[in-house]
This record gives sequence, structure tokens and C-alpha cells, in this order.
Amino acid sequence: MHHYPFHVGDYTLATLHLEYRHDLCYRRLLDAYYLDNGPLADAKQTLSRRIRTDEQTLVEVLQEFFVLRDGYWHHSRCDIEIARFKSKSEKAKIAGLQGARPKKSEARAGV
Repeated sequence: MHHYPFHVGDYTLATLHLEYRHDLCYRRLLDAYYLDNGPLADAKQTLSRRIRTDEQTLVEVLQEFFVLRDGYWHHSRCDIEIARFKSKSEKAKIAGLQGARPKKSEARAGV
């Protein structure tokens, strides 16, 4: 996903207590999650380099906002938004394959 809904109020309430470095780390993790369309691999050194933060900050943010399952860091809000995007995309694909508008001959027959 190269675009995702950002709920400023929800984000602000969840992050008011964070220091700047933690806030930046969290935002970059969210961006990485959406760019990958899913959970982040539990490779802290690679992930910290990717989002340009130190490993200690990364670990603190991951432990607070994400859940580690089967070697991947999951974020429930991101998973919901990605599922919505995939569902909408799939529906649009099906509609496109079926043709969004009836063909002229079909439209005239129905009139």
C-alpha cells in the first residue's frame, strides 16, 4: 500500500507519552508495515537500519505497539486497514473483469 488512512486523533492519543525518537520510530514502522502489506520480520538489526533508528529504540517501540507472532511483528490496526484495502482492490478487480458498465447492445436491450 502506498497510501493509508492516518487517524490523527487516534495516533496522538496513543503516542503523547513518547519521546521524539520513539515517535519517529513508530511512524516509520507503520510506513514500513504498509509498504510491505503485512507484518514485519523479526530481524531487529535489518529493521533498525531500514527505518534509521537504534536497536534499543526499535525494541522499545515494537514491544509497546506490536505483537510478535511466528517470527513477525503484527499491528492490529494495520492488519485491519490492509485487509480493507485488499478486499476493496479485489472487488474492483472483479468489477473491472466483468466490465463496470453494460455494453451498449445490452443497455439498449434492457431499455
